[in-house]
Amino acid sequence: MSSDSKRARSTVGTNHESMRQRNLMVMIQTIHAEGPLSRAELTARMQLAASTVGDLLSELESVGFVVVEEPTRRRTAGRPSPLVRADSGRVRVLAADVGGDHISAGAFGLGGTMLSRAQAATPRSHDPEDVARVTSELLERLVADLAPESELLGIGVGVAGVVGKDETVRFAPHLGWHDVAFADLLRARLTAPLLIRVANDADLGALAEHRRGVAVGVANVLYVGCDDFGVGGGLIFNGVPYRGAGGFAGELGHMLIDPHGRRCQCGRDGCWETEIGLARVAETLELGDSDLSRVRQALANLDENPPALDRVGTYLGLGIASLVNILNVDLVVLGGSLRDLYPVVKRTTDSAFSRAALPALQELATIVPSGIGSDAVLVGGCEMVVSSVFEGPVRALADVDTCSVAGYRTGVGHGGSRSSEGGPGQGASSR
Repeated sequence: MSSDSKRARSTVGTNHESMRQRNLMVMIQTIHAEGPLSRAELTARMQLAASTVGDLLSELESVGFVVVEEPTRRRTAGRPSPLVRADSGRVRVLAADVGGDHISAGAFGLGGTMLSRAQAATPRSHDPEDVARVTSELLERLVADLAPESELLGIGVGVAGVVGKDETVRFAPHLGWHDVAFADLLRARLTAPLLIRVANDADLGALAEHRRGVAVGVANVLYVGCDDFGVGGGLIFNGVPYRGAGGFAGELGHMLIDPHGRRCQCGRDGCWETEIGLARVAETLELGDSDLSRVRQALANLDENPPALDRVGTYLGLGIASLVNILNVDLVVLGGSLRDLYPVVKRTTDSAFSRAALPALQELATIVPSGIGSDAVLVGGCEMVVSSVFEGPVRALADVDTCSVAGYRTGVGHGGSRSSEGGPGQGASSR
């Protein structure tokens, strides 16, 4: 055989293996996002031969990513198709939501199911080292409750601040942070190394709603969230998260809404969050402080459109109108305390939106409360990790790096379950 023929056969084999690995990754993503699915439905989505789908499923089942089971009932005439779902009992993803008032953490199974949750007050010092310590303690508490045979895929962290593409928290006014490498601080306190991803909390809220909430299947989405103190935004354009040139897109709370308005914690006057944020709502309702749970409870006890909140509702509508005029989105999702505020001020907000939004753009946009609620950032953190591991350049399934819970507890055994070459520390960097 000529050398050219050998190279051609080698290229064909390499291409075939690359395609197989790509199909494995796409299959995991599909089952995670859309499952449970019948094997027939999965075959149709993948547009592959039934025998190929069967081979891929067997491989994914053997490493604990999916479960194939017989259906409990017939959905159509003829032989029922086996049901395929993510193995939520084996693979685990951790997530944390770091705010100025509280820190929450959650453990998820593959498939997006939250299995446990923990919460603690943010240290009053807001010192990054202290915040990393409390966050790591919450995560360690969740790991302690997991079965030893579970596999940890990584940790997704949302922070209420400006987070760059390098995942450094460039500026978090409500935490008083500047250029904090929070992933590094967190990693230094964990028992064993794990993949850690850090993003803006509102970006994760947008991702959560697009994958699991009211924005599933919607191409262009604006998420506006308000937790603790600030207001942030997340964008989905053409079905893909949009973060801007430096990763900073979505700082909606610092959009100028009133040049003669109040001083914002960012140091400027008249930012949008000074008119619609938690502190403004608490002050308007004469609550004395801006504790999130107190504000939510107070809003739940109000009738629709109390006059005291007319100004807040008006500014909410005007801000949304400006953003819709610029972005031309299909859906505006209101999360955090805005999810509780909007039903109360809906008439005032919708009226202001109608006056300020251009008719053609207004007709296309719908305003809705978050479908996930207070756990949106945690859900988004889980989805960010899954996307980081299974999307992007083609990689081999054996190279998907996990850490067994048993190994994590002893500080060893990272990456050994899926890759014969993986050792402690592999995949631990913030990617």
